[in-house]
Amino acid sequence: MRKSKKNLPGPPLVGNELFKSIGEACEGLIYISETDAPVLPFVLGDDTTKDDIVLEKLGSKAAHSVETYSLEEFFNRLTKKREWFGPAEIAMADKFA
Repeated sequence: MRKSKKNLPGPPLVGNELFKSIGEACEGLIYISETDAPVLPFVLGDDTTKDDIVLEKLGSKAAHSVETYSLEEFFNRLTKKREWFGPAEIAMADKFA
């Protein structure tokens, strides 16, 4: 059983270390969405507050839009435990949390 590292102090992860950590944390998880596309992590830096900058850095056309969500909003439906959850669903919600 792997112990969670989210509460340990230390320098922030960058580059390949960050992607490796995200990959390990997401192992076995599936984020179900309408697009049926993979979720790929990326780092844009501190200038990600403007939608047009995000689209430009991603190489997207102006016809696209950017939606911003907090982590809590993005994962809420996957971390919320329901009355009907069995052990497998509880374990999955805990892993997403």
